[in-house]
Amino acid sequence: MRQEWWAPKTTNRPSVVVPIPLAEVPALLQRAVDAVPGAAAMEIRADGAVVGRRTSFALRAENIVFAFHREGPSSSRVEILREGRDGADFGRVLFVTPMARAILRQLVVTAGTHQE
Repeated sequence: MRQEWWAPKTTNRPSVVVPIPLAEVPALLQRAVDAVPGAAAMEIRADGAVVGRRTSFALRAENIVFAFHREGPSSSRVEILREGRDGADFGRVLFVTPMARAILRQLVVTAGTHQE
């Protein structure tokens, strides 16, 4: 995975391991985001994603940066690199918002129903 300016190499971040190959993670994340009320995929790439909250009110603005990592030939890790809220972004995860937790939970559920 190429490290981008918005995705610094990190450890000990909130994450889940899903039993699917890395190449299938972007589509899985899209399905998980679609299932979480208020979540909207801003950008999903092969190595990570940015997900925001669907809102027209700036005080509820929220964005979550995810990274995807290969754990093995048939498993992958989806990690939260950082979150921003209400226009503030401290470049790290200070707390995991309810929407971020919901997306991680939905990833596990969606991966469990994933058909090869």
